[in-house]
Amino acid sequence: MTQFDFSVPKTCDALKHLGLKTNAMFYIDPDGHNFGTEAFQVDCEGTSGKTIVHNNREKFFDVDHCDSDNCVAAHVIYGDDITTDKLRSLIEASDMCYQRIEVSYISII
Repeated sequence: MTQFDFSVPKTCDALKHLGLKTNAMFYIDPDGHNFGTEAFQVDCEGTSGKTIVHNNREKFFDVDHCDSDNCVAAHVIYGDDITTDKLRSLIEASDMCYQRIEVSYISII
């Protein structure tokens, strides 16, 4: 009898190696099935194997001012259920990790 492994993949790169060729939302479980944190949903780029974790600050938004000069702050929330532990497990399972931050401002005098 043939056995199949229907466990959730660890990363989008693992899906790419299984033949994923399109971009789509998938559940991944970077620290392994039934271990550590629960699986969570990410956007997978099929051709590159890149895992994209969306957040609430992907569009233009106003920032809050800090107490010091030239300082701003914004609270970033990743996905609906993506905790710091889940992000950490993804970082540890990945060969490379980066976050793009772009800042533009309008000075009002």
